[in-house]
Amino acid sequence: MTYVNATIKFSDGEVKTIEVKNNQTVLEAAEEQGVYLINDCREGTCGVCMCDGGKGTTSMDSSAALSTREIKKGKLLPCSLRAQSDIELYFDYPIDLCMPQLKGSIKTSLVSVEMISDSTALVKLDASSCAHTINFSGGQFVSMTLPGTTDKRSYSMANLPNEANELEFIIRILPDGLMSNYLRDQAKNGDIITLTPPKGSFSLRNVVRPLLLIAGGTGLSAIVSMLQELAQGPNRSQSVRMIYGVTASVDVCYIDVLEALKEKMPKFTYDIVAVNTDDNWQGPVGFVTDLMQPEDMFAGAIDAYLCGPPPMINAVKNWFDQSGLEGYKVHTEIFAPAAITTKSKEPIVAGLKPYGRAVVVGGSMSGMCTAKVLSDYFDEVIILDADIGHELDDPREKTPQANHAHHLLHRGQVELEHLFPGFLEELKAAGAKVIDASKSYRIFQNGSWKVVCDSGVKACALRRSLLEGVLRERIETINNIDYRYESTVDSLLLNDQTQAVSGVSYMTLDGEVTLAADLVVDSSGKNAKFQNIMSEFDYEQPEESEMAIEVTYSSVFFTIDPKDAPADWEIMTIYNHRPYERDVTYAAFYSEDKSSFLVTMSSYGRDNSPKTIEEFIEWSRVLQQPHVYDLIQKATPVTDVKVFKFPRMFRRHYEKLANIPAGFFVMGDAFASADPVSAAGMTKCFLEARALESILANPSNSLTDVPKLQYQAAAKIFDEIWSVLSEQIYRFPWVEGKRPFYQKAMNLYVDHVMKISAFDKEAFVAFLRVTNFTAPMQSLLKPRIVFKVIKHMLTKNLVVKHDLPEVGERREPVFLDD
Repeated sequence: MTYVNATIKFSDGEVKTIEVKNNQTVLEAAEEQGVYLINDCREGTCGVCMCDGGKGTTSMDSSAALSTREIKKGKLLPCSLRAQSDIELYFDYPIDLCMPQLKGSIKTSLVSVEMISDSTALVKLDASSCAHTINFSGGQFVSMTLPGTTDKRSYSMANLPNEANELEFIIRILPDGLMSNYLRDQAKNGDIITLTPPKGSFSLRNVVRPLLLIAGGTGLSAIVSMLQELAQGPNRSQSVRMIYGVTASVDVCYIDVLEALKEKMPKFTYDIVAVNTDDNWQGPVGFVTDLMQPEDMFAGAIDAYLCGPPPMINAVKNWFDQSGLEGYKVHTEIFAPAAITTKSKEPIVAGLKPYGRAVVVGGSMSGMCTAKVLSDYFDEVIILDADIGHELDDPREKTPQANHAHHLLHRGQVELEHLFPGFLEELKAAGAKVIDASKSYRIFQNGSWKVVCDSGVKACALRRSLLEGVLRERIETINNIDYRYESTVDSLLLNDQTQAVSGVSYMTLDGEVTLAADLVVDSSGKNAKFQNIMSEFDYEQPEESEMAIEVTYSSVFFTIDPKDAPADWEIMTIYNHRPYERDVTYAAFYSEDKSSFLVTMSSYGRDNSPKTIEEFIEWSRVLQQPHVYDLIQKATPVTDVKVFKFPRMFRRHYEKLANIPAGFFVMGDAFASADPVSAAGMTKCFLEARALESILANPSNSLTDVPKLQYQAAAKIFDEIWSVLSEQIYRFPWVEGKRPFYQKAMNLYVDHVMKISAFDKEAFVAFLRVTNFTAPMQSLLKPRIVFKVIKHMLTKNLVVKHDLPEVGERREPVFLDD
């Protein structure tokens, strides 16, 4: 196998030279040889790994994360970069910032299997072959692949990260089961067991209140790891009560470990309860809820962490629901034996609906909404998702933007509620906040805070993983939707006679699968893989329109003492006025509760972004208002800086194509992609799904008509989004594109609307409705608003003087009583 050399130069002067084989990307070769580069998506979509190219010849599998300007400047993406000669690459960060990224798999060897009760084994694995310490939080888990199998089983670690990279797991031994049979009958020291990197969101949050930890059976593994984390940290003196429930008293284990933890934690107590007992048992008999009393719950000022089987989790949650307590928080991790599924679906009966099978490529928000619509018209809908299976509240591995703040606009909430009735209540129950877009939301723009009033426009800020997780759970309840992970579609099937798409070919862990379908919908994102495949079938590719906005956004999750949290608002957005400087142009803050919050900051047209906490804090300092910076000073970061790059807003004009294949069309970002700062992207995909619903509901439309009609409808939807967003984006002189002749006049008018929105409710609410897509842009030209704008022009200045604050200067909004 041939190779070439890649010389990698860092900002601190460090230089590394690696060998790159002809079947490797530069990133793969670097990691193989112990050179770690910052990265995230690993497939050319996020732009986090971007570097400058020097001498040498290269090609890229994907350049989706680069704008045209960046490509011209020689920017490259190591995760999709192929070296065709000796090359040089330049990175704008020091080598010591390049922390190892645990991706792919971790190779371990079996150290021991020790029975610690009649039904429980302590399994120890040696991962010392991993070059760096495997870091994880107490409560997280890995998925194991046993020797000679491809099946995965997930287990929580029972210990903490350590330099020896030894991992411990408490595992129940069942009468029959893949893992149980292996551990009981086949396991021998030195066996190779492959793990995924640690994952999961079940971990201790900001510990400022008393804790209740409840373990059911081998859920003890995660809880013990949490306890060890507490014992080694600054919260070892916190009040912690643990309840450990088992089916039979002979299942009890790890008492010596719990006793040792009591020695380290002065306010730690534990109780054990068993359902079935023998003559030697002297403890309580029953269920964990039998040991729970309202008077022990600190009047609701308590955080509970539950890990165990579904019946136990549900029983504890029901206990809290009926307790009358308020203010408590419950965090859960549900597990079940692999043979048990979380749902039971009735067999699909063919012929009950107009069409047979539809395939949706991509399990994104667009993909799931599309599948929901199709499920009403097709006997069977199959979602093929390239991502690995994951906990529903975890960010999807191939969705790097999931680490950042997400907003559901008012219009998006309305459309999503139509598609999934009752969904917003489920979302709020899961922890999302739906608030008034003015009353509980602070917006600073054009040099002033916007008026605080009851606007009637609803804002929803949340983690994307929470939104996708709740929607994924709803999809699970739809009988004829089959969601398949680790299914990578590599080609379309074409009917030779009709030239219609007739199915897909996709790869799984077990090999290639061919799947016939009456309809295939591409919701896999902006990479345009299928666009290239269609060109192989001699179909014309659509022309594109783009605005190369080059947005980079960075996010950090913080914890804070609740007494330091803001009391009268939940979300804050600060815009630095465009286009005065290519600096931090936007910051969004939202709190999940009074003890934690997420800050996302973005910039346009910059090649760099903060990669360390220190740089992130400095960015917050130069915002036009100090509120976010001041809050960060009182808070503790609990994640590193997450970065995502969005090079361009674009649309593909499929609606203009005369010749398109039947049986296939694209949705979501595969059709058009909006500036993420606008939060319009998800609203767009919900509107597209609603349009598809209307098209399929019309009996005069045949399945052959659907692609063309869908493209026409999607184009109209994006026309409005493009129009609203371009008003701000075209203010940047370096964004190429033909401005409408009225661009400067429109900018001037909007500037005055924003100025009077500092004190005028009517103007601000009109602006909110436009940016939330519940009213058209023309609504800003209502006579009353035009009159107020003209009056402002005459009494102030025709050209707005923005009176921008100095760094650190604090201004306050006007409050209106409704």
